[in-house]
Amino acid sequence: MRIRKLSITLFMATIMTLSSFSSYALADDGKATVAEVQELIKIIKLEKLIQAVIPAIKKQLIALIKKSAPKIKPNHMAESEKILDEMFSGMPKAFMKMAVPLYHHHLTKEEVRGLANFYKTPVGRSVIKKMPVITQQAQKLGALLGQKLAIDAFNKSKERLRKRGYKL
Repeated sequence: MRIRKLSITLFMATIMTLSSFSSYALADDGKATVAEVQELIKIIKLEKLIQAVIPAIKKQLIALIKKSAPKIKPNHMAESEKILDEMFSGMPKAFMKMAVPLYHHHLTKEEVRGLANFYKTPVGRSVIKKMPVITQQAQKLGALLGQKLAIDAFNKSKERLRKRGYKL
């Protein structure tokens, strides 16, 4: 009788264990773990990439400040630049905290692992080295294009409104 009870108990424990494993397997939605995403972000040196674009952003803001206040005194401009430095100093770390959930949400385990493997290759490492410069230049080109489109759209809208009798 004891052997039968022990056998039934072991059988039930085995069934419960197997069912928990199978439910775990079914619950796996193909998402990478947070640790895998963090590793990918470390491999691609995302923080360095963010640090590389900050000077271009600050340069645009400085130009905007100077345009908004053309008679700004040098010491006041220096004060504004110091504020920008302080404000942007924490940007890379803050962005990194936001990037992990973003990557985790959008990339599957297979994609994260594939990207990590690619970026560990010589070609991948070469791309990583070039990305800060490419990103800076793309940002400048994007800003120039955006500026041109904004001016063109504004002028076209203004022209149409004038044709309709508005005085602008």
